[in-house]
Amino acid sequence: MSKRTFSYDERWTLYNLAGGKCEICSKELYGVFHVDHVTPYSKGGETIFSNAQVLCPQCNLKKGNKMASSAVGFPYTLRSWQDRAYRVFDAKNGNVLINATPGAGKTVFGLFCAHTELSVGRADFVVIVVPTDALRDQWQGVAAEVGIQLATDFNPLMGGVAPDYHGIVTTYQTIDARNGTGKNLQYLLQRKRALAILDEIHQVGTAYNWGKSLADAVGSCYKRLLITGTPFRSDNNPIPFVEYVNVNGGRESRCDFSYGYGDALRDGDVVRPVYFEKFDGEVSWFDENGTHEYKVSDDVPTYHESDKLYHLLNTRGRWMRTVLESAHTKLRQLRSEEDPRAAGLVITRDAAHAWAVARLMEEVIGYKPVVVVSKDDGQNGIEGAENKQRIADFRNGNEEWIVAVKMVSEGVDIKRLRVGVWATNVATELFFRQVVGRVVRFDPAGEEVQTAHFYIPTLNPLVEYAERMKVEVTHSIDNLDAYRDEMGIDDDSALGGDGKPYSLSMFLESTGYFDGTIAGDTTFTPEELEWAKNQALQFGVSPRADVVQVLILSARLQKTLVPSAIENGAAANKPVIREKQGAKLRKRKGPISVALAALVDATNGKKSHGEINRALNFAQGIKSIDMATFPQLEQRVELLQAWRKAWTDGDYDFTPARYLREQSGKVFD
Repeated sequence: MSKRTFSYDERWTLYNLAGGKCEICSKELYGVFHVDHVTPYSKGGETIFSNAQVLCPQCNLKKGNKMASSAVGFPYTLRSWQDRAYRVFDAKNGNVLINATPGAGKTVFGLFCAHTELSVGRADFVVIVVPTDALRDQWQGVAAEVGIQLATDFNPLMGGVAPDYHGIVTTYQTIDARNGTGKNLQYLLQRKRALAILDEIHQVGTAYNWGKSLADAVGSCYKRLLITGTPFRSDNNPIPFVEYVNVNGGRESRCDFSYGYGDALRDGDVVRPVYFEKFDGEVSWFDENGTHEYKVSDDVPTYHESDKLYHLLNTRGRWMRTVLESAHTKLRQLRSEEDPRAAGLVITRDAAHAWAVARLMEEVIGYKPVVVVSKDDGQNGIEGAENKQRIADFRNGNEEWIVAVKMVSEGVDIKRLRVGVWATNVATELFFRQVVGRVVRFDPAGEEVQTAHFYIPTLNPLVEYAERMKVEVTHSIDNLDAYRDEMGIDDDSALGGDGKPYSLSMFLESTGYFDGTIAGDTTFTPEELEWAKNQALQFGVSPRADVVQVLILSARLQKTLVPSAIENGAAANKPVIREKQGAKLRKRKGPISVALAALVDATNGKKSHGEINRALNFAQGIKSIDMATFPQLEQRVELLQAWRKAWTDGDYDFTPARYLREQSGKVFD
């Protein structure tokens, strides 16, 4: 059996390697220090340099009990799939890939894994990486509900994050931007026993900078949990940390656990069944080659595909007007009969189109929707902070409609979304599934039986995507070019094979009419739906009944949905996000800023901001205010106020360090 303790020489070598500072709180040790195992010896941790930490006595006493002091138990009951997936995660080392359909509860699952690893001492730090700022904030909020405090910023040069955080949540963009600099995440994780959770991992390809930067940053983590709702990409790049196997001459990604849309639908309390409402019609436009007129459902030459969809979505045409009217009627029905907070989402092609759709909705349905468009979506985009606030207000409010380009397409959790409208020329299956995922999330606070409705043009490949929603598509790298050829689509963005969004052409007109409903793997015509409505009335069924369900029952296709008692409900009390608490103290004109300015004023400028902050940092044993815990930030206000009072009373020899020594009855973390 290996030795349990470090030798005298080893201890001092480690002390010098740590720069004479505690590796948790970063304060100067002045030769008084402990050396402890990162992974406890009792749990198999070896007594070697790579598993050692140099700590101050206070941090060593608190170490290992951080989760127990901040979170007792996990506040959510796991769904059946989450429990099964956790067993897979727990049994495997290294990389674990979990695929779960949008709306299944991937965030809660990931946080359960993190909570468990921290609680039992396998991890002392968690890093969560996501593709967008909105997802970053969402993870931080849910993590706070389960007792895990995550910072959204970090500085390895200053010690990483304050010791009252359990880890960080950041974006792939941030990791890439910091790669190769002193703020690289890699430097922060090298001396930690870190668990990495990589959300929506399908967004990253190792042929891109994101993939290489990510591999560098989290390569030292003892375990990586990869989470996706879409186990494939619309390009030829393998996914970082994913295991690939040879299948039929090609290379396929291998998920360690998969939970598809069909699985979730059978469970009954995870996702809603989605009905795709198809709308056909006619569209015409004029270009240098003359006038072109087609039915929406017509097959057209490849060079006209993008033009057809582009002009079909013109807000001056009848097609968009007809679809929006129908979608709004459905939403109003849901709000009056099932859920008074039900809401709808329109996905548009760019910012200008989003604003045009919003104006059309005001004209057609008499309602002004919420619009969220980023600067990346084109002219008239909105600043990021305002978009985030609009999404948060919409999630928690009672507004009926939200119009977006891509900001609500992936990861954003708004369970009250029940109706969607496809008004974009992006035509990849990846994006289609992401968008549909916004309206299928089951709301535990709603009715036992919930349905979602998505409005699409009667146009391939969109109809084909809808018809195979129950079929899980595996990411096949070598065969993807053949898949593109078979589908007749270009992956760049717009429908069409030339890679161009549309040609120079002039919109003439468009019309639209209802063409049927896709329910699961069955398509019902308008005539069948009308028959079902009449049958319901004839047999005394309430007119409020879902006519699609009547059709399914009549065809003996209904599968029993047994609502489960297991649900990931909201926490009873609003969670406290430590980073936001600290930000309130540190913000401009906040308590710390006001107290600091008052002290400078009381000294008539004899004490500068820099001099005061250095004295405070020394007294609190931190490198900078960025490394202060929340109690230390509160303490900082008290120190500034006491210092100001001392100067007012004529005590010009006041020091924060002496003040803390004199406050023997007070203990600060």
